[in-house]
Amino acid sequence: MSMMEMILGLPNERKLLTCILLWDWWTNRNKLNAGELGKSAGQMCHTIQKHAIEFQTATRPPANFSDGVYGEASPLCDVWKRPSPGQVKINFDAAFWEPTHSGAWGFVVRDENGEFVAAAAGKLRHLRSALQAEAEACVAAVEGAEALGLHMTIF
Repeated sequence: MSMMEMILGLPNERKLLTCILLWDWWTNRNKLNAGELGKSAGQMCHTIQKHAIEFQTATRPPANFSDGVYGEASPLCDVWKRPSPGQVKINFDAAFWEPTHSGAWGFVVRDENGEFVAAAAGKLRHLRSALQAEAEACVAAVEGAEALGLHMTIF
């Protein structure tokens, strides 16, 4: 918790780089744990820099910004869309490691300005599939929203 508070207290640019570093490091770690080829330190630095540029470009509102969508949608990925004023958006995801039937879940809650509200993550055991891991992540996000006293609309 104190590490999260420290990260959230950083200036926005450092906060972004720290989150990208942690995300890319975790992704590389998961690949290594799955027996895949990991990236070298130099490759990791390049990937982190590339993701930072991509994220900053994708989240910068265009000059004609008015529809509440950050950046321009590409055919390969959707962009984060802000919820209506006074609402929050919860994004969740899960990981599944078949050899041990284990995994992890996580979610993040952001307000209409994209500002951090809350987040959580946890381990999963006795999984049968990646779909089950995703379902468990959804349940954890719903329970987390309830614990925060958030009113939910699912769409």
